[in-house]
Amino acid sequence: MLSRLVVTLLIHEPFSFDSPHPYRVVFDGVATTVEGAHRVAACGALARALLEAGMKVLEISQTAEEGSFAMVLLVDACRATTPIQALRARLEVLGRQLGARICVQREDIFQYMHRV
Repeated sequence: MLSRLVVTLLIHEPFSFDSPHPYRVVFDGVATTVEGAHRVAACGALARALLEAGMKVLEISQTAEEGSFAMVLLVDACRATTPIQALRARLEVLGRQLGARICVQREDIFQYMHRV
């Protein structure tokens, strides 16, 4: 059973620290990371897509450094109504609309990748 995923959204363009709303978002179960310049409504669009997939947002965090912005969402996917492959396809379309790349992966894989 799918319980936790990591979703990353990457926007590759210059980031302005003067932006009023840089963002990083974290959901429990599925983590989503967004990097790049602020996009109006990007967080809402991503949260809406995850909600429509039957996933629950548990935590949101953000960071900005060295001209980049990162957003990670950790999402509870225990009651997901959408298979991960369909979610990936939906978020790929959303990413193109936002001028971003969105990745989805299991939380345990995300954690092991970031161990050093």
